[in-house]
Amino acid sequence: MKYLYMKLIITAFLLLSNIVATASEGVVIAHVDSYSNFASHEDTVKELRLLYLKRKMHWPNGKRAKPYTLPIGHNIEAAFASKILMLTPSQADLHWRRARQIDGATPPIKVRNERLLSTMVSKVPHSFGIISKEYWTRISKSNNSLRLLLEF
Repeated sequence: MKYLYMKLIITAFLLLSNIVATASEGVVIAHVDSYSNFASHEDTVKELRLLYLKRKMHWPNGKRAKPYTLPIGHNIEAAFASKILMLTPSQADLHWRRARQIDGATPPIKVRNERLLSTMVSKVPHSFGIISKEYWTRISKSNNSLRLLLEF
């Protein structure tokens, strides 16, 4: 019985530490010319969710949005999916299978690492992507082509 309680406590600790470790760890960055005049944090989240899931294809200023993402399983991608998209990996997979069949929509472009993702977003007008807050802190002062849209 004592062993069972200990096992439950350790499991709970590991689950909670994983949640805490991903709290406020990611950011959404965008090319400097991307739209960023959202009225509130909630509006920003709603707009980014629609653009990322390609339920909406254009920024509010009419320019076509180009989302980039990290590989499935990356901790920042997983945090973005759960906190911003409010989807589990299986729900996201189902969304993209349906979207591809219904209207030919394809998932955001997958880039293998944060360095490549930030380079792509800095070079492609109207694009946006997700990276870690730590990486953003390192590159933000030296890259004038990027802006911060959202922390999550």
